[in-house]
Amino acid sequence: MIASVLTCLSSCHSGQQPTDPQSTVEIRTAVRSQDQVRLQPGLAIEPDTKTVLLEAEICLREGWLEQVVCSPGTREHESIMVTSVEASALHAALLAAGQTPGRPGAWRWEGDRVHLDPPAGSSLEVMVSEDRLDWVPLLDWITNSEGRSPKGHWVFGGSTFRKPDSVPVGTSLYEADLSGSIIGLVTFGDETLGFSAVIPDEVDAAPEEWRARTRSIPEIGTTVHVRVRPLSHRR
Repeated sequence: MIASVLTCLSSCHSGQQPTDPQSTVEIRTAVRSQDQVRLQPGLAIEPDTKTVLLEAEICLREGWLEQVVCSPGTREHESIMVTSVEASALHAALLAAGQTPGRPGAWRWEGDRVHLDPPAGSSLEVMVSEDRLDWVPLLDWITNSEGRSPKGHWVFGGSTFRKPDSVPVGTSLYEADLSGSIIGLVTFGDETLGFSAVIPDEVDAAPEEWRARTRSIPEIGTTVHVRVRPLSHRR
């Protein structure tokens, strides 16, 4: 089962639109250790609990947030963490762990009102830890002027795919590989994981509200572990 799913998303680079877990960036370094399967450096799954483990690094501790985890050289100015693991590899790992992608959230103007389309896909819990022993909800690292964290959860929207003729040959077709939106807070519509509540990415539609909770976030450059698993695991 694992071996077949670990080929997921190679068609992102070949120009073929993926349709199922058998169709695709190939992860050749999978190594099983007890209950964990390491897919590549910084990325592993625990099949029995449908859990994905991702390594990241703190890149921001204060200021407005639009992302939570991004790719290097993309949105570090508005994201708490950055990871070298590609968005498409995380997508593949989530599929291997038994999660189901849906669609990212979206929003649009209808006259002078904003219409919100919530994301679809597996509902997920995202936790963070420095030592892999003490875990806290990722949402605890986010706050507003009242000291309140967002209310909601995370959804495996699965980003989107570009048409092969829209990018240079050999370039990933997976939108989040290009934009760097791995775990998004604000709704850009290209994130692999998104927040369950749609937050428009224009201040005219939704004024900036969410900031990094500095006192809760480790120092810049700290390696942290991100655990993604089904929302049903919450206690």
